[in-house]
Amino acid sequence: MMRRHTAPLTFVLMLAVITTAAPLSAQAASADSAFPARHAVGALPRYGKWALLLGAAGLNALAATAHHDANGTFGRLQDICFTTPERCALGPGGTYVDPESEMLFQQTVSKDRTARTWLILGETALAGSAAIFIYELTRPKGLPPNKPFVPEIKQENGVTRLGVKLEF
Repeated sequence: MMRRHTAPLTFVLMLAVITTAAPLSAQAASADSAFPARHAVGALPRYGKWALLLGAAGLNALAATAHHDANGTFGRLQDICFTTPERCALGPGGTYVDPESEMLFQQTVSKDRTARTWLILGETALAGSAAIFIYELTRPKGLPPNKPFVPEIKQENGVTRLGVKLEF
């Protein structure tokens, strides 16, 4: 009996909900603020990239575990084939004649498919996290709200002049 894994579907649904969520009106920058918002991106990219990165690490760990389990099952099949080669004879349909050998082979194939699924999901999450990191880095950032003045920098005829402009 094959088990169906609902974790990949759950992960995709959670990712869709997170990425389509709109900010609340209380999270919007105030129009009468003297300084623009520090971050041009919302909380979703700021924290979502880390969630995706942790998710990618977890999914890739699951992939490694499933791959290790598949290798263990295949190792047991190889042991059977080396000790008693007649148990590894193939039938006309390409399946093992011995039911235990066929069962081990089918378990190996199933665990390898599971590992592949986890790996694809993990790498997709990693790519999504990298894309959000790059997106956030390319967004313009405003002045921090606690900066008391803006330095004035001018360059004329090869001379750089620094100044301070205080507004009251």
